[in-house]
Amino acid sequence: PLPVRLAGAPSSGKSPARASVRELLATLDAEQAREGGGKTDADSEGPRSLVEETSLSAVADAVSANRRGVVLWRDDGAEWLIGAPETARKQWLKAWSAQPLSLGSRRGLPHFAVSLLLALPAERLAGLLVGDELVARFLFAWPAPPEHCPLGSAKRVRDAEALAALRRIARKARTAEDPLELAVDERGLKAFDGFLAGLAAELRDVVLQESDGLAMAWLGKGRGTVARLAGVLELLAWSELGPAGPPGKLGTEQIERGVRLWSEYFRPHAFALFHRAAPSESERRARRVVRWLCQCGLGEVSREQVRVEALHRTVNAADAEQVLYRLRDAGVVSKVDYELPSQGGRPPNRWCVNPRLATTLAVGNAGNAGNLSGSR
Repeated sequence: PLPVRLAGAPSSGKSPARASVRELLATLDAEQAREGGGKTDADSEGPRSLVEETSLSAVADAVSANRRGVVLWRDDGAEWLIGAPETARKQWLKAWSAQPLSLGSRRGLPHFAVSLLLALPAERLAGLLVGDELVARFLFAWPAPPEHCPLGSAKRVRDAEALAALRRIARKARTAEDPLELAVDERGLKAFDGFLAGLAAELRDVVLQESDGLAMAWLGKGRGTVARLAGVLELLAWSELGPAGPPGKLGTEQIERGVRLWSEYFRPHAFALFHRAAPSESERRARRVVRWLCQCGLGEVSREQVRVEALHRTVNAADAEQVLYRLRDAGVVSKVDYELPSQGGRPPNRWCVNPRLATTLAVGNAGNAGNLSGSR
């Protein structure tokens, strides 16, 4: 699975490109259904490679029917994912490496193989870049408006060739239980080791500079992402040639192509997006606490509860209090004033939760709770 997010302004070319790819995949699904004797109509319950349903249960059903995995294809952002409870978000993390998924004592999947392809307008990015764990696993592409091309110079569409290449890949691809393995030869291992060494040095510098945690988390996932990209590029190159045998090994050329694609294309897009739209670390902590308060429905909380239960001990007491002061300024909580204990010591550190928080989310206006800066 390889999650990708496309961002951009209206009429930047996202929709036509996605529509072309989607039509090719739908054609491939129909062909495979006919070969397998299944239904081929749009409402078929047979195996599909594309799904739009966002509930874990519905996607799990699709993966059960198509053990090679599916692509969750959405054109309307990812509020369904960002606004999900923490337990559901952790379940979605398992799609990154096709880990087992449990949906109860009687239902589960040995491999939750799901890729995510999401498209959204640029102005909706800030509300999505909240959780490091999920965001770090995405590749971001922000297509620039294309230059004008005279109609007489336009290249012909190569959909037939693309479909033929996809057919070759589909015939070779297997399931998560019995995957098609792409081996790395010694030269490829050496090239990959050189990339890993450079990335490790960069991550150490990021730690020393105390840079943004989101950027560090995204860089850290580069290890696995580059290996995946190298495999994808090799499959695409192999499918264009159409040989009868299996894809070749990943050598120096294939690894370096994956490194270049990640470092020269996806990385600049991701960092430009983070710098433009991502909230600060303190803002992400505040939003995480807001989600936790909404889920728990508490009328009053202590600083220690916020530190331990909402932020999972990732901050100290002073940092947790700063988060609470941030939420106080946003009108989410207010500090309870206690008199000093007669026997000495410190008064309790407790905070009242604004009862309107639950009401606001209940009427479907969750975006206001996330936009703390606009609540002052």
